[in-house]
Amino acid sequence: MNITLEKSTKENLPFIKTLFFEHKKEDLGMDNFPDEVVQQVLDIQFKAHEAYYPSGNGVEDQVIFADGQSIGRIILSVSEKNIHFSEMIILKGFQGKGIGGGIMHNIISRAKKEGKSVTFYVAKNHGAIGFYKRLGFKTIGENELDLEMKLVP
Repeated sequence: MNITLEKSTKENLPFIKTLFFEHKKEDLGMDNFPDEVVQQVLDIQFKAHEAYYPSGNGVEDQVIFADGQSIGRIILSVSEKNIHFSEMIILKGFQGKGIGGGIMHNIISRAKKEGKSVTFYVAKNHGAIGFYKRLGFKTIGENELDLEMKLVP
């Protein structure tokens, strides 16, 4: 499988919205609500999500492709000393195939070359925390829901 990353454009917005909906729909726990209500809630959340994430200098918003097919999105905030994973989402059908791990390894390699740390927040109950620790990430902070993790090359 050939994995590539390309800068996100307005043409990618329908895919990004679909990806967001797939990712968020099960989080909402709205199985007993009418589809049109769920759709309205997802629309509102998507607009808020897109407004929240940074844009401009240092932000790398990319779509992940597998053999030319859009399968995910990654948003990085890059500064002089750090690369921060703001978001990485991969379609469910492509999860568990090593794609996210491969991207993470590439970002770590880049950070080492550039002398930067790598940071991100992850839900405390996320199944990949052990994987991140094996890569060398340390927990440097936490709140009620998330851990803040950091790798210093």
